[in-house]
Amino acid sequence: MSYFRPLLLLSCCLILTGCPTPFQKCESLYFNDQFTQAIIEAENVQKKAKETLHLSHFLKRNHMSLQKNTLNELSLISQSPTKEELDQFQDTLNALHTLSQSYPTYIPQSFILTCQDLFNTTLATFSKQGSEKSDIYLSYKLYRNAWKELDTLHHKKKLPEDKKELYNTLSEYIPRTLHISPIRVHDSTLNTLLTTFEKNQSLEYKTAPNSLTENGVNIPSEFNRHLRHYVNKNKSSQLHLTTDQRHYQLNIRVGVNKTEAPFETRKEINNIFHVKHRNNDHWYPEQLTYEIFEKEDTFHIIVSAEVIIPENQKVIARYIFESTAKNYQSRVGDFLGRPYTIVDIQDSIEYTNYKTPPPTLSPSERIKEATRKAAQTLSRKVLSTCDIDPDPYSISFPPLL
Repeated sequence: MSYFRPLLLLSCCLILTGCPTPFQKCESLYFNDQFTQAIIEAENVQKKAKETLHLSHFLKRNHMSLQKNTLNELSLISQSPTKEELDQFQDTLNALHTLSQSYPTYIPQSFILTCQDLFNTTLATFSKQGSEKSDIYLSYKLYRNAWKELDTLHHKKKLPEDKKELYNTLSEYIPRTLHISPIRVHDSTLNTLLTTFEKNQSLEYKTAPNSLTENGVNIPSEFNRHLRHYVNKNKSSQLHLTTDQRHYQLNIRVGVNKTEAPFETRKEINNIFHVKHRNNDHWYPEQLTYEIFEKEDTFHIIVSAEVIIPENQKVIARYIFESTAKNYQSRVGDFLGRPYTIVDIQDSIEYTNYKTPPPTLSPSERIKEATRKAAQTLSRKVLSTCDIDPDPYSISFPPLL
């Protein structure tokens, strides 16, 4: 009940003033039991000359409770700290040092020293846990995860001496390179590619041509541009696109073809229309049936690709798939079984859409869209093959630890 009145007052202030001020944020955090965040926000309040008086009154009323509850919150963090919690702990200490200069009575040095001792204990716990986690990851050959734990300790300056050599070894070992070979082309359908591969068990990359233009679109260039974009966008920091063929090489063939339905497809559609009957001036809703005729054509971007480890020429993955961009052309036919007494009809929304369909993409735009989707799909497949832990290269060539 003691918190009800301050919370009510704070809520009223927020309603009246709109966006909360830094002091209002600080006070809200405090009354929501987020004490370390309240201290961090209080440091921002101190920078606002108009709000320092509010902060002084707040600390005068609540400094004992703030100290007690902050220590309790930091003690919970110290038991099993995460990196984010450790950063929050450090930010809290920094804020306390700043606040103590202006409010030494409410933020005494004795309290800061107690927090600093607890932080040192927390840091030691964090270092021990990180070291133990790295050993567990190494036992499962998860070299990236082991390195991440050690790298965090390294930046916190708490890397154990007996882990420094391991950290340096993994730092040199885990970066990977991906070389995208010049994109080549083919003129096969998806089924033909699958049949040929089942027969020859080969991508036939080296003998394939490297030039293909369709409706003014340079297919290899367009595909390469999108592929590099999506790989760079979604890869981890440990994978690098380079001309270095040390770890992974990606060979790609891409083709395009167009399929078109030989005949229109007829459909019957039921809609509610508003109609007028003979000798009646009123509109009435009535279900009518009409026919539409649709014809479909589709551009197919067909991709065949493989990832190899150049060091041993081992093929670790092959992909054969296609992406499509479809276009539907429709026209409206006659009403079916329309009562002869109907003299006027208000078109339904769906009927209007069939009569005046939205503009379609041009052939070149559809080819570009299908190419983009194909490149995005291949980027996901490649990254799920190479950019993982453990990755195929580490399985073939494990580090010497």
